[in-house]
Amino acid sequence: TISSESQIIPILIGDAKKAVNISKLLYESGILIPAIRPPTVPANSSRLRMTVMSSHTKKDLEQLAQVLNEVLSL
Repeated sequence: TISSESQIIPILIGDAKKAVNISKLLYESGILIPAIRPPTVPANSSRLRMTVMSSHTKKDLEQLAQVLNEVLSL
């Protein structure tokens, strides 16, 4: 991740197509984390923009960690 001082946690992916694909796979698993890519961010710095809210439960975050780990290892 990239350092953040808010509830928004950017996860640096780099390649725009890969970021979009990861976002799609997460969405298919019930997790909404949009891909942010050029021109919003510089080339080769595409990222996922994860937002954590107080309404997320420990179970939600555990599920996120499991699915994110699976998707990132593909």
